[in-house]
Amino acid sequence: MPEYLFVYGSLLEKIGHPQHRVLTEQAEYLGRARITGRLYDLGEYPGLVISPETETRVWGELYRLRAPRFTLALLDHYEACPPSNNRYGEYRRRQAIVRLMPGGRLRTWVYVYQGPVRGLTPIHSGDYLRYLGRAI
Repeated sequence: MPEYLFVYGSLLEKIGHPQHRVLTEQAEYLGRARITGRLYDLGEYPGLVISPETETRVWGELYRLRAPRFTLALLDHYEACPPSNNRYGEYRRRQAIVRLMPGGRLRTWVYVYQGPVRGLTPIHSGDYLRYLGRAI
């Protein structure tokens, strides 16, 4: 069964982070997608908090992973997500439902911020590229 990854921050193609190379080499880009949640500015990158009770959407890119275990291990290291995927890291990788653009739903992996959000700047548009002032 295929596995997927939703990215919304530093791993977006247009950000140009060197770690995006993992996705270009190990995954197939499927297009834009969105998830229900809230996006916060953490300084050098954003953090997603999944919040099903909100109407807020977070926009990103969806990828089909060719070698999920290998790719996710590399990205877990980059995201400082503990190997046991427990609650002690800044992020936790979990599965969630994303909506594909223009339509459809899919269960995918996503890195979710698990720190406190009090005092953080919310990214109201839910679009990190737009927040940074870059056109999509």
